Amino acid sequence: MIVDGGNIHLFSKNRIDLTTTHYVINGVAPGTYSATRAETLAAGYLVTDADKAPGLNVIALLGYQTTGFGNHFMQLLSDFNGSLYFNGNKRRIDLPTALDMGQAEGITFRNGSYGYVSNERVTNGFITVNQKLRSFNT
Repeated sequence: MIVDGGNIHLFSKNRIDLTTTHYVINGVAPGTYSATRAETLAAGYLVTDADKAPGLNVIALLGYQTTGFGNHFMQLLSDFNGSLYFNGNKRRIDLPTALDMGQAEGITFRNGSYGYVSNERVTNGFITVNQKLRSFNT
């Protein structure tokens, strides 16, 4: 979820076809609002979080695959028109697998290019990966 242009932007994940749908809520003041479907992206992974770089038209999506070793991705969206974020440039960056970083759940920019990725602790019968905070610089 991000706030941009006085609107709340939500990003859902679809576990069946690995798409994410972008919804817009027109307002941030207290009240009753409906979310309007804006666009859908065939991400190929489950989107868990999003953030907008301060002062820039750059959105970062964070997510992971539930198959294999749990590959993680950050996708940078830029050069988009208005608040339709999926119609511009898309750059997908591979991140470490779940074996190294757990399950990535949070992303935030600190400034226009530097930010953080956080993960949940993952435990199964064979391995435990503790929660971590990683930094990135786009």
